[in-house]
Amino acid sequence: MFAGGRAVVRKIAAGVPAFVQMEREGILATLDSQHRAAEQLRPLIAHAVAGASAESLSGGE
Repeated sequence: MFAGGRAVVRKIAAGVPAFVQMEREGILATLDSQHRAAEQLRPLIAHAVAGASAESLSGGE
């Protein structure tokens, strides 16, 4: 699990009402799914950022 998910789990374990409710509503599964999707897109995002940076350095030509 990623850092943000671990923080949520700690708050659930501590009994923080809003986080306990979010767990009941399936937030951990949602967060995990979103994290996996972001990890899968990381190379594409890095490539796009690198291309945009190179383009800006060359004057956008």
